[in-house]
Amino acid sequence: MSVPSALIGPLLAFVLLDGFLQGSVVSLLPVIRDALHIGTGQAMWITAAQFLSAAVCVPAFGRLGDLHGHRRILRVALGTVTVGSLLCALAPTLEVFLAGRVLLGPLSSLLPLSVGLVRDRLDTAGSRRAISLLAAALILGATAGTATAGPLASVAGGGRTVLWNLAVLATAGFALAFTPRIAETLRLASGRMDWKGAVLLGLGLTLLLGSVSQGTERGWLSPLVLRGAAAGTGGPGPVGAFLAAQP
Repeated sequence: MSVPSALIGPLLAFVLLDGFLQGSVVSLLPVIRDALHIGTGQAMWITAAQFLSAAVCVPAFGRLGDLHGHRRILRVALGTVTVGSLLCALAPTLEVFLAGRVLLGPLSSLLPLSVGLVRDRLDTAGSRRAISLLAAALILGATAGTATAGPLASVAGGGRTVLWNLAVLATAGFALAFTPRIAETLRLASGRMDWKGAVLLGLGLTLLLGSVSQGTERGWLSPLVLRGAAAGTGGPGPVGAFLAAQP
């Protein structure tokens, strides 16, 4: 079975957007740091905030897509990403910028949600071809974003202009998600969403990364760093409590 362009075309656009937005930040970090007047240590949280959010959003949005339909959750993800992109473009302070970065976490769920759609709609051979195209689009988008964002910031006179352009791209992606060419998932899973697990996972990852970030300043063997790392990796803390409660 060939891959129908009516379905795969918009999905390729979403995954390209995913890669481009994520790849752009790598090149824009020095410009963003200067615009927000922050140091290198604080700038680390620009990537860490989205990483933490993505680590929670990928399994959570994937499960929600299985339960309620991948197209519906894809729209939710793109809407959240659009709000996050606008917040980053407007952000006057690091705190507001980090809030926008957290809202960009669902970017990483666009690929698995797209994969869920093609697996539901295509046969085995067609879905394999479509997934290969989606993976290639993600790599292409990330490469393009990394290669072009920095030079664009130099030409445009600053990273803020590029951030606004990224917000426009995110808005266009959100609008595209409402095209009738994307059919909803036919086969939904049974069960429920484990919200407690998602919250505990987010808390644990935050503890782990926060503790590691303090290692250089406080010392890697300090009680605060060791306790936070232990809690974040499954010791006494939110992650440990969650794992202990599992059958």
